[in-house]
Amino acid sequence: FGKGDIQFCSNYTTLHGRDAHALEPVEDKKRLLIRIWLNAPKFREFSDEAVVRYGIGCHGNLGWTAEQMLAGDNLSSRARRDDGAVRLQP
Repeated sequence: FGKGDIQFCSNYTTLHGRDAHALEPVEDKKRLLIRIWLNAPKFREFSDEAVVRYGIGCHGNLGWTAEQMLAGDNLSSRARRDDGAVRLQP
């Protein structure tokens, strides 16, 4: 990457790995990664939306819309299915 470059990747179609890195003491050589998770409804069909799109773990505010967060919905526990996945329907 060069200064100012942006990369868009799809977690549904791309396999990736990462190598370990050492902390860089020189300020001008440090790197900055800002990760933004975009949620595009109806992006593609999945056999189980609750598992594929939202997982069975808790990842910060993953899956909450701006309206839900403003209403404080993200501050309470989500309903879960018996298999641990997020219950998408109330």
